[in-house]
Amino acid sequence: MELTSRPKPYYEVGERVEYDCKKGYHHYAPFLTHSICDRNHTWLPISDEPCVRKVCHYIPNPLHGQAILANGSYSFGNQLHFICNDGYYLIGKEILYCELKGSDAVWSGRPPICQKILCKPPPKINNGKHTFSDVEVFEYLEAVTYSCDPAPGPDPFSLIGESTIYCRDNSVWSDDAPECKVVKCRFPVVENGKQIAGFGKKFYYKATVIFECDEGFHIIGSDTIVCNSNSTWDPPVPKCVKGYPNPDEGMLDSLDEWAIALIVIAILVGVAIISVGLHRYLQRRKKEGKADVSAEYATYQSKSATLAEQRS
Repeated sequence: MELTSRPKPYYEVGERVEYDCKKGYHHYAPFLTHSICDRNHTWLPISDEPCVRKVCHYIPNPLHGQAILANGSYSFGNQLHFICNDGYYLIGKEILYCELKGSDAVWSGRPPICQKILCKPPPKINNGKHTFSDVEVFEYLEAVTYSCDPAPGPDPFSLIGESTIYCRDNSVWSDDAPECKVVKCRFPVVENGKQIAGFGKKFYYKATVIFECDEGFHIIGSDTIVCNSNSTWDPPVPKCVKGYPNPDEGMLDSLDEWAIALIVIAILVGVAIISVGLHRYLQRRKKEGKADVSAEYATYQSKSATLAEQRS
């Protein structure tokens, strides 16, 4: 609210001031829109409850769609969002804003409508056709399926692309029309290797072949190849060669061989050290044994001499 007159620096007891609703708000009875200077020199309580925001007119749900209040009310400053049901698309603005125009609350535009999704017939293709070729208009999610005609030569036409497409959002088809053409890949040969799956005399579109190398050879490339739409193998035909297909793998094997060699050397060195130690121990024991015998013999000789002197 706002005062209807200029404010004064001082008011007498009992004086009354009037309020009016601001632009964009209207008076809601029975709430008061005035206040009085009381005997204790305070104003009688007043609130903003008498003035409420102006609202835009109600807009119903569009046919085959919904109108959703983004902020919960139709008062100015709020938004109204529109969505369509499946199979329909929106014509017009997706969001309307409740705005002030002069002293009134109005929507920012006209409400949109929901139009049924329809597609024109899908493209025709050379050397092929699609189902429902006599239909002029296709509805949402209606589909057609393509197929190829019989080929005039010994090799058949292959369908390149999606065989089934459908009418989707924005009245467009889900995919481009496929293509019918002869696709034939050369016979795959791998020296020092052989096929283990995908045998055949001729290899047409999407034919799949799997290889393995002979014993003692390793494969370079992929062991599985597929005939693509350009009549070439994808990935290219692999090779079988001696050695390691991956340098890291060869390095790992070499490391394993070095590890084994080091272990053997360590064992041999250990055996040698033990042998030398045992030999030295036995030599020392042998010397100690001789010394003990010599000492015993000397003691014996000394005792014998002493006895002889006593007898004489």
